[in-house]
Amino acid sequence: MLLQTAVRRRLMSVGGRRKERRARFGGLEALEPRQLLAAAVVGGYHMAGLHSDRADGFASSYGTVVGSSSMEAVVTTVGQSNGQTPGTVIEPNGTVGSATFTLASDGVMSIGNNNTFYVAKGNAVAVGAPVPGSGTNETGLMLLGKYGSGLSNSTFSGNYHALSLSTEHLGWDSGIVDGRRLFRSSAGSATANGAGSFSGSWTNEYMSNGGNDLGSFGPLNYSVAANGKLSVWESSINAADVGFVTPDGNLGVVAATEANGWASDEQTFLGVLIKKSTNMTLSTLAGHYHFVQYAFHSYTSIDSATGYFDINSNGSFTGLTQAVVHGNTADWLDAPDGHGGQFSVTANGRISISGLPELIGFASPDGNYLAFYTGDSSGPEAGMMFMVRDATSPNVAPVGSLDACDRSSMSGWAFDGDAGTGAIEGEFYIDGVRSGEFTADMSRPDLAGGLGSPDHGFHVDMPDMNGDAHTVEVYVVDAGTGSAVLIGSGSIAAVVAPTFTISSTDLSASFGQAITLSADFTGGTFTPTGNVQFYDGSALLGPANIDANGHASMTFSYLQPGAHTITAQFAGDGHVGPLTSNALAQTVGTPAQAGALVARYRLYSPVTQEHLYTTDANEYAVLATYGWTQEGMSHQIFNAPASIDGISTSPLFRLYNTSNMQHLWTIDANEYNTLRLFAHWNAEGVDGYVFGQTVTGAIPLYRLNYPYGGLNYHHWTADENEYNVLPGQQGWVQEGISAYVLAVPTPLPAPEGTPGNGLAKMTTVAWAAPVTEGFLREALALVG
Repeated sequence: MLLQTAVRRRLMSVGGRRKERRARFGGLEALEPRQLLAAAVVGGYHMAGLHSDRADGFASSYGTVVGSSSMEAVVTTVGQSNGQTPGTVIEPNGTVGSATFTLASDGVMSIGNNNTFYVAKGNAVAVGAPVPGSGTNETGLMLLGKYGSGLSNSTFSGNYHALSLSTEHLGWDSGIVDGRRLFRSSAGSATANGAGSFSGSWTNEYMSNGGNDLGSFGPLNYSVAANGKLSVWESSINAADVGFVTPDGNLGVVAATEANGWASDEQTFLGVLIKKSTNMTLSTLAGHYHFVQYAFHSYTSIDSATGYFDINSNGSFTGLTQAVVHGNTADWLDAPDGHGGQFSVTANGRISISGLPELIGFASPDGNYLAFYTGDSSGPEAGMMFMVRDATSPNVAPVGSLDACDRSSMSGWAFDGDAGTGAIEGEFYIDGVRSGEFTADMSRPDLAGGLGSPDHGFHVDMPDMNGDAHTVEVYVVDAGTGSAVLIGSGSIAAVVAPTFTISSTDLSASFGQAITLSADFTGGTFTPTGNVQFYDGSALLGPANIDANGHASMTFSYLQPGAHTITAQFAGDGHVGPLTSNALAQTVGTPAQAGALVARYRLYSPVTQEHLYTTDANEYAVLATYGWTQEGMSHQIFNAPASIDGISTSPLFRLYNTSNMQHLWTIDANEYNTLRLFAHWNAEGVDGYVFGQTVTGAIPLYRLNYPYGGLNYHHWTADENEYNVLPGQQGWVQEGISAYVLAVPTPLPAPEGTPGNGLAKMTTVAWAAPVTEGFLREALALVG
C-alpha cells in the first residue's frame, strides 16, 4: 500500500505538547554529518508544534529547550482549544522540567520513554513525535530549530512555500471527534520582504466542513530576534504568535500561541514556510529520511506516525511506516507498513508523488528536510508529514560548475549539502598539474534560491601560462568523504597572434610634409596593450600608444630626404608575444633649396636660469628687452638639410618643458617623440640641422645636466672650457657630445634687430629661488 498509512496521515504542520508531557521533548544541536556519536547534544533550541490528547483536546505551542545530558524545557505560551474552555491560553512562562535522552549513531534520539526525535542532516532542525505503547493517548508533531546569533528581519526574506495545519472549535465527545468542529490543511506560497512584512496566498486547502478559504493572506507583520525567535502578528492585533527561523533562513515555523492572536478564534495553528529553490533536482533529494506525520481523518481518527524513506537520485523511493499512535482510542501500535513509488520535483522544490495528486510536498534548498501537505475530501483527511535526512544518509556528492575560464581568471560555484550552507574548499589543475586552491565563499545572489545561501561562488586569478592550449579541471573536497570531486572542466585555446601591419598617409611625401605612420593589430586572441616602437631602418623614431582597438599612430614631419624603410616593433605583453610589422618603403623629396649656415645666438635668463639658443636675430634682440642677457654668437648650424664630406645632417629638435620653463634640444628622434607624449612637454619642431658625427670644420656641442634640488636642468655649450669647468666648480654632470656644429670663423658682434609683429610680449615670472650652489647661486644673485 503506497503510503497507505504514512500518506493517509498526510501531515502539514509542526507539533505541540501539553503541560504534563511537554518535558519529554528535548533539544538537539545541529551537527555535521557522521559526527553525532562523537559530539554532545548541547545548546538552545526553539520548539513549536501542534498536539492533541483525549483529556485536553488540541494545543499549539512555542517554547525553548536547553540540551545537555538532560533536557530542560520552558514553555512560554500555549494556545489551546477544547470542549470546555475553547481558546484558553495555558502555561504562560511555565517551567516544565527535565528529561534525559539517548542518541543513536543515525541521529535518532529518545527523550525519556515517551518521545522520539530525528536530527536533520547538515542543518539545525529536529522533528519529534510520541512513542507508541506509552499509554499517553497523545498525538502530535514538534519541530526544534537551533538558536542562531546575530539574526534579523533580513534573515527571513524571499520566496517561500507555505503550509499550515489548524483546528478550530474542536472538542471531544465520548472519544469521537465532534463533527461540529473544524479542521483544515492548506498549502500555498508566501513572500517575505526582509523588513518585517510578508504575505501570500493559499492555492490548495481541505476543510472538514467541505468549505475552503483559498486566496491571499496578509500582509502580516513579523520580527526576527537575534537568536531566531519569530513573532508574527496582524496590524490590528497587538499580541503575536510565535515560532522560529533557522539561521540560514530556509525554514520558518510559527504556532498560534496567543488568545487574542489567531487563538482568539479558538484556533490552534501551525504554519511552515520553506524557502523556494531555483535549481532543485531529484539528485538533491537522495538519501535516507526519517519522517513524523500528524493527521486528522474520517472524523474518527487522529494519529501520529513515524517511519523512514529511502530516496534514490532518480526519484524512486521505498519506505516503511514503523509505528502509529492513535489518539482517540486506547493507545496501540499499527503493524509496520511498507511503501514505494516515484517522486518528481520542480526547480523551485515542489514535490509530487505519482498516483497521489492530493499530496503536495516541498523541499528545502539543501534537500535536508521535506514537508508534505495532504487534503483529501474522499478520506476525508487533513494533515502534514515532515521528513529529515538523517546523519547516516548516503553521502551526497558536491555539486558545482566552472562557469568561465580564460588566461586571466576562472569563476564558478560549488556546494556540498553535507556541509549545510557552509563554504567548501577546492583546487584546480592546469594540464594535470595542481595550480592553486580556493574557497567557494563569494556572494552569488543567483545561487541563494537554490542553495539556501548566496555564498558559494569562487573567482580565481590564473597563474601565468604560455601561449599553448591548456585544460583546466576544478575539484572540491567532499565534506562526507574528504575526497576530491570533479565539478567542472574547461579548455583554454592556444593564443593566436594578431596580424601586425603598418601604413603611411603618403609613401611619397615632400620634404617637411607631415606623415602619419599607423600600426594596426587585427585578429588574434588578444588585443595587445602598451605601445609600439617605430623604426627608420635601425634608427628608433619613437613610441606610440596602442588604443583599445589595437591602433597606434605617430605624426612626424622631419624625415630626411631620400628613401626610408619604416617598420614597427611590439615588445609583447602578458598575452601576446613580440611582433615585428611589415616593412614600409617611404620616400621623402628633396627640399626646395639646399641648407645654408646660419648663426646660433645664446641668451641667459636670470628668472628661468636658462641659456637659450636661437637662430632668429629678431628673437635674440627682443628677449634682451625683457631681462634676458645677450651672450653673442655661439656657433653655426644649417637651416635645411645639407652634407659635408658625404655625411648628411640630422634635424635638431626643440622642446619646451612647461613645468620648469626650460628648453631641450636633441637629435634623437626617439627622445623627441617620447617626450612629446607627456602633457608638460611642448614639441617645437626643428631648430636647424646639425651633424651626428664629426665632419670638416665641425666642433662638439656638449650637454650637461644639473640634477640637484629636483631641478633637472640641462645646459648646452660649444665651449670646451665651460664644459670642463662647470662640473668641478658648479656641480653639473657631463652628458657628452649631443651633436656637432660649425665653429664661428671670427667673433662676430651681436646682431641688431627689433621686435617683430608676430612675437608676443613675455611675462616675467616671480622666481622662488631654491638653495643651490656654484653656477646657479651666481645666476640667482643676478635677479636678487
